[in-house]
Amino acid sequence: MSIRSLLQNQWVRIPLAVILVLLGIVGLFLPVLQGVLFILAGLMLLGNDVPALRACLYSIYRKAPRIRKPLRKWLLLIRRSA
Repeated sequence: MSIRSLLQNQWVRIPLAVILVLLGIVGLFLPVLQGVLFILAGLMLLGNDVPALRACLYSIYRKAPRIRKPLRKWLLLIRRSA
């Protein structure tokens, strides 16, 4: 089973996204973890299921030129699976 097919399963994707967001929140207060990266990864996973988050990711895409390339790949993947 590949990672892509595993992430297309909603029962795996949503709990993983919630765990990543929680790790990100903890990481905001601990210097060891990169909180923003975990939060962004969790929001990207939740973007498949929550339309408001998908709109938020599109606005980040338009405003942040440094992360456009990886975010563009992910948004195209979201569009295909939705």
